[in-house]
Amino acid sequence: MININELFKYSYLTDWIDSNNTRQCLYLLSKIYLVHMRAREVIVDHTVDSERLKSKLTATFKPMYDPPIDYEINFKQDIILAFEHYPRHSMQETFITSSHVINPKEIVDKNEIYNGIIRFIKSKTCIEIKESIVGQLKNSWRNVEKGIDYTWIIDNKDDEFTKWIINYFKKSKLDPWFLPYELDRDIAHYSIITILDLWDPKDIIPNFMSKHQFIEKLKKASVQKKHRMKLKNKKVYTFEMHTDIGRKLDRLANLLEIKKNHLLEELINNKYESISRFKKN
Repeated sequence: MININELFKYSYLTDWIDSNNTRQCLYLLSKIYLVHMRAREVIVDHTVDSERLKSKLTATFKPMYDPPIDYEINFKQDIILAFEHYPRHSMQETFITSSHVINPKEIVDKNEIYNGIIRFIKSKTCIEIKESIVGQLKNSWRNVEKGIDYTWIIDNKDDEFTKWIINYFKKSKLDPWFLPYELDRDIAHYSIITILDLWDPKDIIPNFMSKHQFIEKLKKASVQKKHRMKLKNKKVYTFEMHTDIGRKLDRLANLLEIKKNHLLEELINNKYESISRFKKN
């Protein structure tokens, strides 16, 4: 029989995580994964008691999805702050030997994003480690939450825009290589946002623009892309009409509160459909 007290005893550690908040969940899972990668680097470089470490690491290391060689952001400034106060052997117990660290890239179900976070936190038997991990993650998320609003990325529901923005980041050497952006359109958009969320504005990338400059450039490029998409199936027509047509067109457009080109399209389409139905009958 399940002990209800035990079930809710440590619920405070996870009840701040919203399973429906894709941005939050993808950020937290990515954070855990990237800290895990960074911690592994530290442990592998550490030589004290290397034989004991080697025996444990060999059994738990899985091939990790490596970043592209020319990837611009390594997130080290942000990641290295997490859990650095632990002795390295404790860090190993906290992260390295955990079989519960999920590579976000391997996720095939949205629910696994949230479940992966919870599973990782619950896998820690030491309450002090649990609380420290959660404290670090919570503080990190609060800083992100107070940051920039990226709804203009999420609100665009066009597949062409999604492909464009993913390619834009890849060409900018900000490939979302560790994120499941191919899962669906929403996850693709949130993957882009996760890259921006993980990018600490204080990180100085040699020979690259600042985060603020990049976002401003991205916004301008997005506006231009959306404009090109709108014009994709448009064509300019030039033909002569009676002199009073312009006045009538202006009057109708104002009364109907519609643009003149849209009004003409609607009138022509309605007439065309009416004639087509008549001919069928």
